[in-house]
Amino acid sequence: FKQTLIGQPAMKPESSKRLLIIVASGLGAVMLSCFIILILELIDQSIKTPSHFQELTNLPLIGSVNWIKFKKHNVLESAIAFDEKEKQRNNAFLELLRKLRYVIENSNKKIFLFTSTKPHQGKTTLIQALSYILSLSKKNVLILDTNFCDNELTKTGNARPVLEKFELNGKAFELEDLKELITPTAVQGIDIIGCEGGDYTPTEVLPKNPLLNYLS
Repeated sequence: FKQTLIGQPAMKPESSKRLLIIVASGLGAVMLSCFIILILELIDQSIKTPSHFQELTNLPLIGSVNWIKFKKHNVLESAIAFDEKEKQRNNAFLELLRKLRYVIENSNKKIFLFTSTKPHQGKTTLIQALSYILSLSKKNVLILDTNFCDNELTKTGNARPVLEKFELNGKAFELEDLKELITPTAVQGIDIIGCEGGDYTPTEVLPKNPLLNYLS
């Protein structure tokens, strides 16, 4: 064994390149997050903007409401509640409902149909909230629950399931016949006619001359 170089400690410690590794890791994480977000946006087919809604449906958009949680408040409390800490009203959900109410009232229409292409899109919540906001402006609202697959309006309103049973049997329609079907709710001015519910459509279960023919 022949020693050719005398071993000695380095004059300066070798660089650990820690800063370079941290920067590279951060950039990699940001790029990966952007890539994932981009993929999720491409996969997501939900409608998020009014312009996107009009492009896909070619229907006029009369209003929109924000998504809210009902863990602390129910629909009624969220529709009419005010922030006591603020001098002015601070409830975006309520303000958006007011705009929707204004459009509906100025349409001079009396009958409105709520529907969607998918379940759990907020039909029941919107019907309840809009009914409450209309009752605040001294309007009378009658809700007909024809969502047989999910008669949540009937359940929450404690309404009698009588819609499928209504039949004139050849006699003339009278308002007294309708009053027997109506169930008043806890909110003054809001009534409901409930249904039993089941896996069928209105045309499959309603009689030949149903109550829907006398909405006017």
